[in-house]
Amino acid sequence: MGLTALHLFALLLLSEGIGIHVVKGSCENTEFQCANGQCIDKDWRCDGTKDCTDDSDELNCPPPSCSSQEFKCVTSGECISLGFVCDGEDDCLDGSDEQRACGDRTCSSDQFTCQEGQCVPAKYRCDRVKDCVDNSDENNCQYPPCTERTCANGACYNNSQHCNGLQDCRDGSDESNCTNQHCPIHQYQCANGFCVPLSFVCDHWDDCGDNSDEEGCVYQSCRGDEFTCSSGRCIPQRWVCDEFNDCGDYSDEKGCDSNSRDCYPGEWGCPGSTVCITLDKVCDGKPDCPEGTDETNSTAQQTCGLQRCSALSCEYLCHSSPQGGVCYCPDGFIVANDSRSCVDYNDCQIWGICDQLCEDRPGNHHCSCADGYFLEQGHICKANVSDGLPQLIFTNGGDVMMADIHGRFARTLVPSQGRGYAVGVAYHWHSSTVFWSDTYTQKVYSANYNGGDVKEVLTAAVKSVQNLAVDWLNFKLYVLEAMVERIDVCDFSGENRITLVAENLQSPHGLALDPTVGYMFFTDMGIATEQVKLERAYMDGSSRVELVKSRLGIPAGITVDIVTKRVYWSDIHFDTVETVTYNGLDRKIVLNGGTQAPYPFGIATFENHVFFTDWTKMGVMKANRFKENNPGADLSYCKTTRPCCRLPLCPSTCCH
Repeated sequence: MGLTALHLFALLLLSEGIGIHVVKGSCENTEFQCANGQCIDKDWRCDGTKDCTDDSDELNCPPPSCSSQEFKCVTSGECISLGFVCDGEDDCLDGSDEQRACGDRTCSSDQFTCQEGQCVPAKYRCDRVKDCVDNSDENNCQYPPCTERTCANGACYNNSQHCNGLQDCRDGSDESNCTNQHCPIHQYQCANGFCVPLSFVCDHWDDCGDNSDEEGCVYQSCRGDEFTCSSGRCIPQRWVCDEFNDCGDYSDEKGCDSNSRDCYPGEWGCPGSTVCITLDKVCDGKPDCPEGTDETNSTAQQTCGLQRCSALSCEYLCHSSPQGGVCYCPDGFIVANDSRSCVDYNDCQIWGICDQLCEDRPGNHHCSCADGYFLEQGHICKANVSDGLPQLIFTNGGDVMMADIHGRFARTLVPSQGRGYAVGVAYHWHSSTVFWSDTYTQKVYSANYNGGDVKEVLTAAVKSVQNLAVDWLNFKLYVLEAMVERIDVCDFSGENRITLVAENLQSPHGLALDPTVGYMFFTDMGIATEQVKLERAYMDGSSRVELVKSRLGIPAGITVDIVTKRVYWSDIHFDTVETVTYNGLDRKIVLNGGTQAPYPFGIATFENHVFFTDWTKMGVMKANRFKENNPGADLSYCKTTRPCCRLPLCPSTCCH
């Protein structure tokens, strides 16, 4: 069957209730007739998605007119906000927004300009830590001798800063070998002062961040119900071939059947593996699959060629493969179980194919955005920043700080209260109020957006408030108290405080809210491995549901995306950032392994990015949550513990 017949068959088969059909006469008044006679919904004409099989619905479309507050991309003519010009990110497909009038872009007076243009805080210049991606902040330095104490990386600090409970050395060595014990009895105190569960000591994972939990270990062999990774780590046997890189080196996913997962359109399943690669990489002379199974292997008697194509009688086309040929289909279709015919695929199942909203269409799909966002490049949703660039609010262990989402113009919003240790942070958009907890003074504070009008909100029963969250619809503050293992809620003034959750919590940590649907999400680090979980409840604490119970290490930060109805969390044991739907389904790994997220802690999302604090890199990191990343390329260096977004139009994604 030829390609034309393929399209006719697929479109006729899926015509009912979709609004597409092929006729010889004219189309209905509510339809647009393609050049080949096909009828589609009139609203699909010139909407940026090619719905006609001959693409005629996107021909002769009027070019978009840009306002005075927008920039017109050179090649596509697309309009983007002026706030996105010269911001370090390519918002135009041709990158023209970063090539025009950006030559005079400079860093602020309190920042150092790296040779390649990156801006980092001026105090990071010659501090023995390489912050610039080109290491230029540590070039031509004359390091002075230390008069009091020396960090492990060679930097200097004062005697008063040694073992004071605050991390003054960027490598945490000022808190190493301290005699004061502050971890609970069921946890291990690392040399840098961090606390980790006892079960994580000598397990082949650097949970402390300084490897002190793995020093002097005599590792035991894995049990019979466990799998031994190439690194020696032990994981449950049920985690093998589950499409997750649990070992960190993919050794638990080698030798798996690629049929255990569905490959996306245009992909080919690697034999003996769960990995899928794009079809153009098959038999291209370069090994892309594990063990090179996508190329000729004379030992295995596999030779790239097309000798099987005539027998396959592919409905569309045949591509060379080590097995002698494989059928493939046009975009939007996949090969059916008969290995030759093509069937429509729901493109919206593809992770990240649209940033926010996706509508599946026969052989295609259409992306759209929620109110307050506009579509860019056909699938990216960018916020309307006409009222100002969104800001990140975070703590550096003492002060509450602020910077824009590109890591520029970092400033202290509220200085630490004495020897304070700011931990949890939250923000209420409507009243421009910042909230934060201090585990040293054992209080919860508030201030206005400019850092003024500092108030004590809570002063009793707040010994270790690890997280705060704001209900922006009902003007309520949610408080997670780790020491007494409970979640409370109160007014912004601290009054009318009640306890919502106080049972079946071992070591609660992360907290996030979605008031639009009345959900509260929280993580529990547990005491034993089987007690670690991510839960959902109504915002009054009722109807608790365990969303995730398996394959969790130490779930720390948590945040929500109210548009896509997904919850994201960081795991500082497995060094991952992961996500599931509000119902605990469709689990995805966003970042995986020490190279991408060495020690992810606090977390927030905005647009198609995830922002997270990393204790190893001592900075706020930014990465695209839909693509394979190297977050270091988009590093926003601000010594920090936990981030929070101040977003002019979308308070729902803030401050978790």
